[in-house]
Amino acid sequence: MLDEPEKALAHSRKGITVNPDYPTCGLTAAVAAYRLGEKAMAATFIAGAVRDPAFSTIANVKAFLPPASSGAHGRRFLADLRAAGLPK
Repeated sequence: MLDEPEKALAHSRKGITVNPDYPTCGLTAAVAAYRLGEKAMAATFIAGAVRDPAFSTIANVKAFLPPASSGAHGRRFLADLRAAGLPK
């Protein structure tokens, strides 16, 4: 779905509304916003996601979400998270 960032952002926002303490929705929202050129919005989503130590760095995302780092899509996802402001 991240290949369609408008849809990804809408779905991620719904997820955040339903469960604001679940940081993976914030990560996908950050990537979608970044891909839409909304860098300030992406940074806001990153700020929310990093409150959970499991998702506070790229290394932690790789450890807790192994599929997020596999293949071309995973590498692009992580690169976009980094570009959106998630620390290494």
